[in-house]
Amino acid sequence: MKTACLVLLSLLFVPVVVFGQTPNTVKPAPPATLDPRSPNGVATVPLSVSYQGLLTTSNGSPVQDGNYDLQFDLFTVPVAGLTQWTETHSSVPVAKGTYSVILGSITTLNNFDFNRPLYLEMTATAGPSGPSYPITFPRSALASVPSSLAPWTTNGTGIYYNIGNVGIGKTIPVNKLDVVSSSNNPLNGAYTGTSSSAAGVSGTSSATGGSGVYGESYNGVFGTSQISYGNGVYGYVDGGSSAFGVWGASPQGHGVHGSSTTGYAGYFEGNVSVTGTLSKGAGSFKIDHPLDPANKYLYHSFVESPDMKNIYDGVAALDASGEATVDLPVWFEALNKDFRYQLTCIGGYAPVFVAEKISNNRFKIAGGKPGIEVSWQVTGIRKDAFANAHRIPVEENKSQAERGKYIHPKAFGLPETMSIDYGKAKMADEKK
Repeated sequence: MKTACLVLLSLLFVPVVVFGQTPNTVKPAPPATLDPRSPNGVATVPLSVSYQGLLTTSNGSPVQDGNYDLQFDLFTVPVAGLTQWTETHSSVPVAKGTYSVILGSITTLNNFDFNRPLYLEMTATAGPSGPSYPITFPRSALASVPSSLAPWTTNGTGIYYNIGNVGIGKTIPVNKLDVVSSSNNPLNGAYTGTSSSAAGVSGTSSATGGSGVYGESYNGVFGTSQISYGNGVYGYVDGGSSAFGVWGASPQGHGVHGSSTTGYAGYFEGNVSVTGTLSKGAGSFKIDHPLDPANKYLYHSFVESPDMKNIYDGVAALDASGEATVDLPVWFEALNKDFRYQLTCIGGYAPVFVAEKISNNRFKIAGGKPGIEVSWQVTGIRKDAFANAHRIPVEENKSQAERGKYIHPKAFGLPETMSIDYGKAKMADEKK
């Protein structure tokens, strides 16, 4: 004869306690599920059982909030008989009539025999002033039925399952845990402690190219924070110079998109490398002011050009013949084309001119006086392979989707709704 093992993910009993002149009643609890597939004829017993209940008055409203002493007993018969197991939970908090306890947390259930008819009886032995205690309620039967589920195994206060996949809202799960629901946030993790290293949801992967957390949606992964100095999404890696704390990729759209109304859409502490073309509304450097670094900043704007232009300059001292040869870097002509020249005398006037154009990465100045200095400037247009393949257009028509919209609508006295990125910004705000 096979014995039964108890499989209890969450055993829920709902007793309805009625105070007053009407008889005490109990709403029948759903039966516990017993699994007959225990190995070697030995029953596998859960360490604890979750028990939840609702206490109401005779008119059906919740009892007053407070702490109650509740006694639970298991019998093998529906009335009379000897108790087979008992435990009392003192000062059980009851809020709006609801309460919960863990059966087996005080008196162990480890070696209890569940392979027989069982009935649970609950007695309120003490509580807030009003009714007379103790109040005992009719017993609720625990039925033993065959189970088609693979067994769960207890481990201390937890349970685990190693055989197959688990589906919640999905009849054929394809992952270890598949949760499907039409409600918001079908899977939620919350951490209520104070450790800065803890997480509400944590994911890890030991595979090369694997993902600790993978999301697929309009927003594959969305993070938000309402805390000062908090991070909506935080990435950290300690895997060498080729690793990335946050990686974003898109074949056509934005690999990473940042937006801010008054702060920075992107803020970088350290060096920044851009392998493609950088487009911007304006540009500058910002440093601590050299004359008052503790209290001021100093800004300088970028020098702009419609061309991919490089600028080189220096000062040359003319020789006894009033000439000078300026040597440029060995890669100068390999990088540049379409040269432009400027010469300015320092300390006196002389009709200096470019006697020989740039050739073999040098040019010659003549027409000056011995010993005079000449400030020179040379510009060139980039002709390297990347520049030739990615010339920056001076003018460009907006796409059909962008026409009538603006990068900076406020600069034209228009509302933010006219922004090209308004749709994405609005959707991000709605997610907050």
